[in-house]
Amino acid sequence: MSTIFSWKIEDYEALLASCNLDPLTPYIFKHFSKSTHILEAGCGACRYVKYLHDRGYDIVGIEYNQETVTNVNRIWPELTVIQGDVLSMSYKDGWFSGIISIGVVEHFIEGPDESLKEIYRVLSADGKAIITVPCFNHLRRFKIPIHWITANIKRNSLIRKLFKRKPLSNDRWHWRDRIFKYHTFREYGEFYEYRMTPKEFREVLIRNGFTIIEDLPLYHIDGLYHEFGRLFVQFKKWKFKVYPHGKFLNWLLSRIPFFHNHMHLCVVKKDI
Repeated sequence: MSTIFSWKIEDYEALLASCNLDPLTPYIFKHFSKSTHILEAGCGACRYVKYLHDRGYDIVGIEYNQETVTNVNRIWPELTVIQGDVLSMSYKDGWFSGIISIGVVEHFIEGPDESLKEIYRVLSADGKAIITVPCFNHLRRFKIPIHWITANIKRNSLIRKLFKRKPLSNDRWHWRDRIFKYHTFREYGEFYEYRMTPKEFREVLIRNGFTIIEDLPLYHIDGLYHEFGRLFVQFKKWKFKVYPHGKFLNWLLSRIPFFHNHMHLCVVKKDI
């Protein structure tokens, strides 16, 4: 796993409460019934495992971070959550009729293929999977030249000397010349996650044996927050507070599909 997440104990209940307003939730209810045997692959703080379990759904979770699994087992002992790797799960072929994977497959530097192959393996022939990845949307593509200019200004030794800053060592910047499979979000080091265009995401799903049932942009308010900061949206305790001008901008930008959404959701089944 290229990226390992951890959460504070006080975040768990707030994350659980966020499911009520999460734009993903209606799609889970739409595609999965209470008779669906569901796996959340890469369940993190297990908010959806807990949320669906409490509503009578048959759901289990697998999470890589042992500390997170230990915390969940202590806080919510009624849940079935195990430590494991989504690249090599211990479940039998076709064991689940429903799989949820929210913002997981993009965190492998080798690309999403191996994790998608494993999701395909444990999904039943008539099952469905709901998978999301961060979207390399139109707005993020427009901002690439700005990021490139800013990065090179910060790196330029003459400019740094002018502002009496120490030159940056080459080893801090060597990874910028590395060839990645998709666009990378690099704010947290050499590699944090891939961001995929809608076309790239669809292609990688089809390449790994899936048929796309539903395909849509998701988390527009998150995109507003990530791309414009606190000018339009405030984020606190896992809740968004959208200002009136933020609501208007979100409505306006949403007229263009995949313009500023943070995530891309696909509902898929096996292509058999």
